[in-house]
Amino acid sequence: MQKVDFVDLHIHSKFSIPSSKSMGLENIAKFAKKRGVTIIGTGDILFPEWRKEVEKNMEFENGFYYFNDLRFVLTAEVNIIFEMFSSIKKFHMVLAFHDFKKVDEFKKAFNRYTNFDRIARPNINIHPKEFLRIVEEIRGIHIILAHIFTPYYGILGAKNNLSNVNEVFDKDVSRIIFLETGLSADPSMIFKIKHLRSFIALSNSDAHSLESIGRESSGVPYSKTYDELFFNLKNKSAIFTIEEFSEIGKYYLDGHRKCKFKTKDFALANCPICGKPLTKGVLHRVFELSQDKSVFDENSLIQEFYFFVPLKDALLLLFNKSKINYIYDEILENFHSEYNFFFLNSDFDSYDFLPNDLITIVKNIKDKMVTFDYGYDGVYGSWRLLSA
Repeated sequence: MQKVDFVDLHIHSKFSIPSSKSMGLENIAKFAKKRGVTIIGTGDILFPEWRKEVEKNMEFENGFYYFNDLRFVLTAEVNIIFEMFSSIKKFHMVLAFHDFKKVDEFKKAFNRYTNFDRIARPNINIHPKEFLRIVEEIRGIHIILAHIFTPYYGILGAKNNLSNVNEVFDKDVSRIIFLETGLSADPSMIFKIKHLRSFIALSNSDAHSLESIGRESSGVPYSKTYDELFFNLKNKSAIFTIEEFSEIGKYYLDGHRKCKFKTKDFALANCPICGKPLTKGVLHRVFELSQDKSVFDENSLIQEFYFFVPLKDALLLLFNKSKINYIYDEILENFHSEYNFFFLNSDFDSYDFLPNDLITIVKNIKDKMVTFDYGYDGVYGSWRLLSA
């Protein structure tokens, strides 16, 4: 039995507006297994049409919903809209539900604040303090604050201009709410900020397409039940995250997409090409929020994390597209998943079919021996090996 679960709780179904139509249950399960994800969120479970598919095709046991032998958790992303400090704030959160009874209780409690039938990621017009009060009364629901630093819908993103998570909820929520790193940050960036050091940081893919599933995830001790999973996730010393390079996240640097301009100069507020305000990136926000220079024990506060890139992206450095699928399938036949190949088997020498160059690439990725064309203002960046 596998001792570690790789968990990706933030994905979207084919019913989410920007998602691929291939994001159905069978495809999601198939690709999650290839990546190495062992527990995955359903995404969009508050949307009636997607719920029907999940209910029809899954078996329930101990808070997990099984599609064949893959464990699913009922999840949804919502957009909280409220007024604070005389301006409108918006941020996304991911919700995990023990079972459909809890989904029904949630929808009944929040029907007055939104229309669950309109879009797969509903807008809920309510103050976070009141939202949390209602959710705590329902019980069996866990909250993850999504991509917390991204400029438009991160709770600490530039557009909200909020500086403290606990202040938003009007109490210390570090023991009951998780933080999600997002694609443009990693745990080391979160824990640069003093008041966030008592929180647990999770990583998820926010996948809208099959190829994105598991590009980021959380590693946790093997969990037999829903309750055990979330108990384990709250043990900071027992979990770790899998991270793509933050530098290629689409909101890493400040910039202006229309003018193809990006910058590391935090003193620059406006685009030098058109004069319009720059979109403030995650790196800038972390800098702004981490000005408290108090000394702390990094080993006890920063969770473990490991760098990863999708295997086919690594193979592109060595092979043309016509050969990649053949090599990829051979690797999965021997290692069973991409995560196994990257993290759970270091004895590469016993596999004669593996090119030496590929082994070097994997080691360089894990050691972050790479350089970047940085992401900014909705534009993904790219990476290449330092020796390339």
